[in-house]
Amino acid sequence: MSEFVKDNHVKNLPDVFCKSKESNNFKLLELERLTLVEYRKTLQELFNMIKLENATGKTLDLYGETVGQARGRATDEQYILMIKAKLMQNLSNGSYPSVLNSLCVTFDCEPSQIYIEESQEPCMVNVIKLPLEAIVKIDISPESTTKLIKSILPVGITLQNYLYEGTFTFSDYEDEYNENEGFCDVEGGTLGGYFGIASGGIDVI
Repeated sequence: MSEFVKDNHVKNLPDVFCKSKESNNFKLLELERLTLVEYRKTLQELFNMIKLENATGKTLDLYGETVGQARGRATDEQYILMIKAKLMQNLSNGSYPSVLNSLCVTFDCEPSQIYIEESQEPCMVNVIKLPLEAIVKIDISPESTTKLIKSILPVGITLQNYLYEGTFTFSDYEDEYNENEGFCDVEGGTLGGYFGIASGGIDVI
């Protein structure tokens, strides 16, 4: 059996039928094809509209109500992060791979960008590395970020220290500039990269 031709339905007819563009066969099947194209396009638009990452306003509020996450004064971007953290909190089983995956989904980053280690103190962990860029782009405070991380950790486990790793580095050459890593034009105010943020102690919030 030959493969179905999707871009020109009249070609799927046996050769005994007229297949010219002026024929009724072509016109009727082309009308059907265009209808299906518009139908699939509409379905894709609806899917994109209700996708969490694209949701805004009232649609996003409905997501929050579904998972039991209040918005407060959060912007849409911040609220999406809060909803993701809530979802991951419900799905995480408490293991290291599960917590790592939950943080990656929440902050939209790669596992290599996050590192968590056990503290010498019992029932405590340290977030050794978390990309600050993921936090900066949605304009959420380090304190709120720490709360989200704590909500994903297993019950009874406390976050002792954290390091939100920046991207800023000094260049080896004068007048060298990298948008993601550093500056070169001090007088012109051209800057690049983020400074990291670190905190220690049990009561970081």
